[in-house]
Amino acid sequence: MASLPDSVRPWAGTAYRHIPADAGYDIRDLRFAGRRSDGRWHWRGQPTLYLASDAGVAIGEFARHLAVDRGGGVVPARRTIFELGVRVDRAIDLRDAAVLRHIGRDDAPGCWLDPRIARAVATFFRDSLDLQALLVPSVVHLDDPGRFNVVGFLENLPAAPRAFLPRARRRATVSVEPEPPAADAAG
Repeated sequence: MASLPDSVRPWAGTAYRHIPADAGYDIRDLRFAGRRSDGRWHWRGQPTLYLASDAGVAIGEFARHLAVDRGGGVVPARRTIFELGVRVDRAIDLRDAAVLRHIGRDDAPGCWLDPRIARAVATFFRDSLDLQALLVPSVVHLDDPGRFNVVGFLENLPAAPRAFLPRARRRATVSVEPEPPAADAAG
């Protein structure tokens, strides 16, 4: 049986990222990646880049994080989605049954719904194996392993993002606008 380090492999492909439509900075400007607060796969202070396997996953992940105002209404938001070429040298796929056996996660993918478990596993990999990325199931499409996220550990990737994100292309802008209040039909 192969060891866990034997599961570390290069990964290259296309992934998608969304940023505020009015950002005014390049999609490969990663200064804000994972720095705002804890995320599913990182603790605050761990610089982490979240990418989606397709535009639908990127939109679904965006929708999961929509803000709600005090009255329960959705706060307007506009995001631009970019297609990126991605190349990393050291990745592990957490959809792989052999990897899950090595780390004792027979409860995957459901266990990834608990951010404490996801963060602990990601921290282990980023620190002990110097991984550059994890391929993880998308919470939006947990039942479809073909739709996933690439979680990049920026401290283990080259300082120049173009080295691992060589291609970027704007693909779409997504807007969420709350419906105006309905007119009082009785009035």
